[in-house]
Amino acid sequence: MDTKMMINIAIDWAGLVICVICIAITVMEKRMHREPSLYFILYFTVLILLIGSCIIAEFCWDMNGALWVGLARVFNFTMVFSSFVQALMVSLFFLDILGREPLCRRLRIVFVGITGFQMALLIMNPFTGILYGIDAANHIRMESLFHPVTFLSGVMVITDLILLLYNREYLSPGTSRDFLIYFTFPLVGMILQFFVYGIHILMASLMLATTIMFFSFLKRETARYYQQMQENERIRTRMMLSQIQPHFLYNSLGVIQELCHTDPVKAEEATEAFSRFLRRNMDSLSMERPIPFSDELEHTKNYLELERMRFGDQLQVEYDIGTTDFMIPTLTLQPMVENAVQHGIRQKEEGGTISIRTRDFQDHIEIRVCDDGPGIGPDDVTDPKASGRIGIRNVTERIREMCGGDLQMEFNPGTGAIVHITLPKKEAK
Repeated sequence: MDTKMMINIAIDWAGLVICVICIAITVMEKRMHREPSLYFILYFTVLILLIGSCIIAEFCWDMNGALWVGLARVFNFTMVFSSFVQALMVSLFFLDILGREPLCRRLRIVFVGITGFQMALLIMNPFTGILYGIDAANHIRMESLFHPVTFLSGVMVITDLILLLYNREYLSPGTSRDFLIYFTFPLVGMILQFFVYGIHILMASLMLATTIMFFSFLKRETARYYQQMQENERIRTRMMLSQIQPHFLYNSLGVIQELCHTDPVKAEEATEAFSRFLRRNMDSLSMERPIPFSDELEHTKNYLELERMRFGDQLQVEYDIGTTDFMIPTLTLQPMVENAVQHGIRQKEEGGTISIRTRDFQDHIEIRVCDDGPGIGPDDVTDPKASGRIGIRNVTERIREMCGGDLQMEFNPGTGAIVHITLPKKEAK
C-alpha cells in the first residue's frame, strides 16, 4: 500500500467517523431548531454516501469479475451524484439563512436548474460516457466534460461567496465567518485537486469546513437557546407578577371617596398612602431579580396602612423583624399578607391580628406570616384554581426558581393560618 492510498484511507475514514458523530449529536441535541437539525442530518447523510461510495469504488480497483465491475459502476455513479447533491444543499442552506427575497428565491431556482442539468448528464453517462468512464481495472476515467460540469457546483459556491461578501450586514459576524470558511475551504480544495491528482484534497477540505461550520452553528444555537430560555423566564415572571394585582384597589378608592366627605384630613393621608403603594407596586412589577427584603417590607407596610384605614381597629399588625439583611423575589411578602387579610382576618366579624416575623438561622432565612383567622379560607385550599391561590402558586414558583427556597402553608381550623418561607442563605445573601 503506497503513501497516497494510506493518506486517502485516513481522510475517508476520519470523514465517516466525523459524519456519524455529528449526526448523533444533531439527533440528541434538543436546543437546535428543527430546520437546521434536519438539514445537518440530511447533509451528513449525503456526505456519508459520498465518502462511502468513494471508499467502495476505490476498493474495486484492480478487481476482476462481473460483480466488481458492477460495484465500480454503481458506486462511482453514487459518488458523483452525491457530490452534486452536497453542493446544492450547501447553497440552498446559505440562501435560507440569508433569506433575502426575491433574490434568494431566484437563485434557488437557478441552482436547482444547474443541479438538474448535472443530474441529467450523469443519468445519460452510462449510455454516452460524456462525463466519465470505467477502465478495465475499474478505475474512473474523467472525460472532457467531467471537470466543466463538476465545476458548475463550484460556480454555485462562488456565487454564494460573492453574495455573502455583499450582504454581510444582514448576517451576524459569527455566521459570516463560518460561511466564509464553508465556501472558501472547498473552493481551494477543488482548485488544488485539479493539480494534485490521487489524494483526496477536496474531501479533506470539505470535511474540515463542514466540521467547523457545524460546531460553530451548534455553539450559536446553544447560546440562542439559553437566551430564549432566559427571555421566556422573564416573560413568565412578568406574567406571574401581572397576576398578583391587589384586590383592594377599588375598595381603597371607595374608602378615599367616603373620607373626602367625612374626614378630609384622613382622606389626604389615605391618598398619599395609596399613591406610595401604587408607585411601589409598579416599581416592583418591573423588577425581575430579587430585591432587598427591607424594600418588600416597606411595600407591605404601605399596603397594610391602606387596609387599616379601611378596617380600622379590626386589623392589628405585629412586626417581629429579626433580620432584613437578605434578598427576596419582588411581590413575595405582600401577596402573602394580602391573602391573610382577605381569607383570614376578613372572615372574622371582630377582625384579628396579622404577625410578620423574620429569623436568621445558620444556613437559612425564615419568614413567617401568621393570622388568627378561621384557619380555612372560603376557597378550598386544595383547588389550585381557587381565588387567591394563583398568587400563592406564583409566589411559590418564583421563590423556588429565583432563590432555591420553599413556601409552605399551615392551616389550623379555628386558630388561623401560617405561611413559612424558607430561603437558603447562599441564595438570599
